[in-house]
Amino acid sequence: MQSFLTNLFKQKPLEIKSCTGFNLLTYGSIEDVLASPWHKDFNSKEMLRLYKESGIVYNAINKIATLMSSLPFEVKDSKGKIDENHEVLKLLNKPSFGITSREFKYQFATNTLIYGNNFFREGVGISKPLTLLNWTPININHTIQEGIVYKYTRTLKKGKQEDYILDKTKRVRSDYIPLYTDREGNILWHSKQYNADENAVMGLSPLQPINININSIIKSNAHNIAVIENGGRPTGIVIYDGNLDNEDFDKIKDQMAQKHTGVDNAGKLLLLEGKFDYKEASISPKDMDWIEGIKINEKDIYNALGIPLALIDSNASSFNNMFTSMYAIYEHSVFPLMEKMCGELTDLLMWQYNNNSNEELTITYSKEKIPSLDALKTESLTNKTIAGIYTLNELRKEQGLDELDGGNIIVNNFANNSPLGVENPIAPEKKVSKEIFREIERKSGVPEEMIDNYIEIGETKGVF
Repeated sequence: MQSFLTNLFKQKPLEIKSCTGFNLLTYGSIEDVLASPWHKDFNSKEMLRLYKESGIVYNAINKIATLMSSLPFEVKDSKGKIDENHEVLKLLNKPSFGITSREFKYQFATNTLIYGNNFFREGVGISKPLTLLNWTPININHTIQEGIVYKYTRTLKKGKQEDYILDKTKRVRSDYIPLYTDREGNILWHSKQYNADENAVMGLSPLQPINININSIIKSNAHNIAVIENGGRPTGIVIYDGNLDNEDFDKIKDQMAQKHTGVDNAGKLLLLEGKFDYKEASISPKDMDWIEGIKINEKDIYNALGIPLALIDSNASSFNNMFTSMYAIYEHSVFPLMEKMCGELTDLLMWQYNNNSNEELTITYSKEKIPSLDALKTESLTNKTIAGIYTLNELRKEQGLDELDGGNIIVNNFANNSPLGVENPIAPEKKVSKEIFREIERKSGVPEEMIDNYIEIGETKGVF
C-alpha cells in the first residue's frame, strides 16, 4: 500500500489539480517543476501565447497601447520650437498603405510590451524614407560575428529569407549609426527594452518576470471550468488492497494517465472493480477560494505592467483616485514608452532629413488635449488659486497662455486678483453665474462631481 502510493506520487505526470489561483501542484516533485513549461526557454511564441490566452494581459497591454496611440507626433528644434510642417510628419502620420499613425503607435507599444522588442522596417524611396512598418521578433533571427550582431535574418513563408546586414558606412556628424540594410537599401532597426543579461542581444519581455502568475491564472481557470463541467467533483486517491507487480502497476498507471488525468478529465467519475478503492480528497474552504488566488495574481500582473488597480477593479476605485490613477498610467507607462519610440525614430529617420543643416531636430509628441489630464490640470489650477502663492502669469503659463502686463501679482482667491497682503480687497461688482460656470467646465470635460466641488468652494469665497 505504502509502496503503491509512493510510486503513484513519484511517477505520475505533473498536473494542475488545485482549485486555487496559486501555483499549487500535485503528484509532482521539484524536478517536475523545474522541467515544467513555466520554466522553459521563454521565446517569442511563448510570450505571444500568454498575451492571447490571458484576458488580463491583453487588457493591460491594450489599455497602454490605446492611450499611447492617441498622442500626436511633433518635431521640435533644440530650443523647443515646434515645426508643424516638417516633412517627416507626413511619413509618421501615414507610415504605410493601410496603416494609420494610431495603428503604427499601437503596434509598437504592443510589440514592446509583449516581446520587449520591436523592429522598424524602413522602405527607402528616391531620397527619403517611403514607408515604415513594425515587425515582431517571432520570425527574425540574428547572427553574431566578432562580438556584435552582424546580420538579422527574417524568415518568410515557404522558407524564403531576407537578410539585413550591418552597414558600417552610415555616419551622422561622425557618429556611427548601426543600420542593417538589405540588397535594395531598405533598413531594419532594432528597438529593445533593457535586458540585464550580459551580452543580451534581445530585450527583456515585461511578461517574463510574471509568466508564472499568468500561467497560474490560465491553467487554474481551465481546470476549474473542467471541474464544473464534470460535476464539480474534487480529486482523490486510488488505493489497491494488496500488492501489484511492476507490470500491473505500469499498466494501471498508464490507463489512469490517459483517461483520468489532465484538465479535460478533471472531476470525472472513476470506474473501479476488484480490490480497488477510491478515496475522495477533501478540499478546505481555503483551497476552494480560488478566486482570491486569481485576484492576487491579477494584482501582481497589473502592477508589473504599470496599470493602477483603480482603473481595473471597481472595488479599488473612487472618484478621487480615478483621476490620479489616470495621471499615474500616463506618467509611468504611456509617456515613457512614447518617449522611447520617439527617440528611436529620431535616430532612425532625422539624419535623412537634415539637408546638411546643423540644426538638431527631434521627433517628440504632444501631451496637450488629453481629457483626463486636462481635468487634473483644472483641479491643480483651482487648488493653486485657492492657496494664494502663485502669480496670475504663473497660472496663465501653466495653461499655455501669454503673460499679461501687471500679471505678476499673487492671486489669493476666486473673488479677486489683488496683490497678497492688500487689506479688504474689493470683490468684482459682477459675480459669476453658477450656471455659466458649470457650462464652461462641462465643455472642458470636467466631471459633474468635480464641478460641484468647485462651486461649493466658490460659494465659500463669495464668487457666485
